[in-house]
Amino acid sequence: VTVTIRFGNAHTLVETRANKGDATAAKLIKARKDREELLKKQMEFGLDLRRASDDMEAFIELSENKRMALGSIMAVALDSHIFDTKNFSVVYSQAKPNLRYVVLDEETLRNGFQQLLLTRNLNDEGNRGYVQNISQRCKDGEFIDRFVSHSWLDSPEAKFDALMKFSKRFEEENGRLPRLWIDMFCIDQDPSKIQVAIKCLPVYLMTCDKILCLGSPNILNRMWCLTEIYTAWIMSSQEDDPSRLIEWIDVGPENMKTKVSRGMISLRDARCSKKLDEDALRAKLRRCPGGIPRVEDAIYFAVTSADKLQM
Repeated sequence: VTVTIRFGNAHTLVETRANKGDATAAKLIKARKDREELLKKQMEFGLDLRRASDDMEAFIELSENKRMALGSIMAVALDSHIFDTKNFSVVYSQAKPNLRYVVLDEETLRNGFQQLLLTRNLNDEGNRGYVQNISQRCKDGEFIDRFVSHSWLDSPEAKFDALMKFSKRFEEENGRLPRLWIDMFCIDQDPSKIQVAIKCLPVYLMTCDKILCLGSPNILNRMWCLTEIYTAWIMSSQEDDPSRLIEWIDVGPENMKTKVSRGMISLRDARCSKKLDEDALRAKLRRCPGGIPRVEDAIYFAVTSADKLQM
């Protein structure tokens, strides 16, 4: 399986070949285009691949979790930091202890998953036990099946129903319940720690096989959701069919995905519940090649190409 980290349709950052079936060694392969052309493209990020390629290869080889290693490289690139092993390792070390997932089994439901989903308020001191009770830490060698992208403004009842139906279908097809990355249960909602979560977003995404969008008009207006979709798209292979990477389940109006137009994707108008998060995410996307217009084009392409699941 070839995994390519890219920026827009024409910007390839680094290509790696990895076996998604296990955590065996992954090796950085040579870019398909000649070195001089690749270096020219990377100058937009101030990257010197003559030096960085050796650091990337060594970092991937030495990392236990190859997917997390690739995500850490991507996180450094998005933040425009110096491209070296030290910065890769910082992101990796921040993300690894916080990589968690939710399995919607009987124990999770007994521990209050649905009730916490309905409250929407995980900052309340009485709800702060969510990490221990609802999610579990991702063990070495484990991968997460779906990164769930959703809007907190949507009906929690509709989202719960969609997740339960998806889990049942996944279990029927795979013989086990899916491991789900859901922000409200897998990252600490403490405002002082959200900035680390923003930085580690590519790591969390890279550890998941696919992104599952709980689709509604709201998801297209939320900065977090749009950032998640864009990040998933640029981390996919250029040869990948986006419908194999992004899945869509309606939790709003029926057939919402078919009604999406390019004009509905606006990073200028997208919002977060916290202004600090909104500004940080918008600044990160603005630094990508082509700026906001190119990012919006990519999000539109990813959404309209997503695989709509019938539940």
